[in-house]
Amino acid sequence: MKVNLVILKSCISFTVTGLCGQLGMAQGTITIGTNHAEDWIPFGVIGGGAAYTGEYQQIYANSVFSSPILISKIAFSEVNPGPLTATYNLSIGLGTTSRTPDSPGTSFETGFTTVFSGSLSPVFTPATNDFDFLINFSAPFYYNPAQGNLLLDVTIVSATGNDVAFGLDSSPNMGRLMLNTTGSSVVSKSDWGLVTQFTIVPEPSPSLLLLLGSGVLIYVRSRIRR
Repeated sequence: MKVNLVILKSCISFTVTGLCGQLGMAQGTITIGTNHAEDWIPFGVIGGGAAYTGEYQQIYANSVFSSPILISKIAFSEVNPGPLTATYNLSIGLGTTSRTPDSPGTSFETGFTTVFSGSLSPVFTPATNDFDFLINFSAPFYYNPAQGNLLLDVTIVSATGNDVAFGLDSSPNMGRLMLNTTGSSVVSKSDWGLVTQFTIVPEPSPSLLLLLGSGVLIYVRSRIRR
């Protein structure tokens, strides 16, 4: 009997997230950076409808994360007073990397997992420090800080809106890569990054994971036999 490992992995991730909530392991957040400045790359849309398109990456220091986690959402802080609106066609990826916030590299990293792809139409609140650009993942992403720093990959296919800008911070915990103004080369910015908030669930114990894995296998087998 063959079992689709991709489906099984996603099923376990969703089951872990749901059961952790039932067992009192409430979701929490990890925020990296504070709003010291504003920037329109990559999610901003400036007057006249000009927007960033193409790839963007940001690296977060693994020292910010004390233990393995499941990341289910990511959010960014829009800093202009609103309410404002924007519409995006984009994809979001997460992965691990040996690159650092101080040395993000000179080319875009590969090997990440796509956690969202499609259209989003957030409505930004009048408050300037809310994490109101929220992206729910299609499946939780497992991140173990022992395996490297956290890599965020963003690809903007299109964006429309007006006067939308996001919080930026000079921080040793973040570094970024972006296209230059003509889109012809990659620009590296060490120790800078968009203020980011992750919604996370702590990693369950090994015994709980074993129990969940057994339960999912039983479920998959029962579905296959039908």
